[in-house]
Amino acid sequence: MPHKIKVSVDKTALFVTVAQHYFKGNHYLVEADFSEDKIFFNHPEIVQTKQVYLKLRSYGK
Repeated sequence: MPHKIKVSVDKTALFVTVAQHYFKGNHYLVEADFSEDKIFFNHPEIVQTKQVYLKLRSYGK
């Protein structure tokens, strides 16, 4: 569910290391390492930093 995760400007429990970017037409699919797992999330551009915090997207009702 990469569309439900986004980069956070605040510190969160999800601190990841960016491993790879995949161009998907109008956004990038970003592969990141979290502990010993892989996390994928969408981002509108290449993530410039090697390590970022992530959070769940909040959708309005």
